[in-house]
Amino acid sequence: MRKLIFWILLLLFATLGVVLGVMNPHPVQFNYPGGSVHWPLSVLLALAVTAGMVVTVLFASTQWMVWRWRQRRLQRKLARCEAEQVKLRQRLVTQRQEQITQSTHQSLVKPHE
Repeated sequence: MRKLIFWILLLLFATLGVVLGVMNPHPVQFNYPGGSVHWPLSVLLALAVTAGMVVTVLFASTQWMVWRWRQRRLQRKLARCEAEQVKLRQRLVTQRQEQITQSTHQSLVKPHE
């Protein structure tokens, strides 16, 4: 289903790009610090949109990497806590068994009077 939605959206944006390209074939002057160029308006729009997507992907991937790092750190912490919990439960079981053994032993052994 996601692939279908992806392809439909891709087709929609490609169609929109072609329509904008056909509707805006006029060359415009684009000035930048090192000079200037005369390109069709549709090409400049496409470059601006592409640059925006690249910047967005860079920021999103950086954020994703930070989230993954946090997730891995928290998973390691959780594993340590779970291991500690298992050890504490084992210690509790051992202590209870020792208490039962001691109380049984004390009830069997009567003090001499």
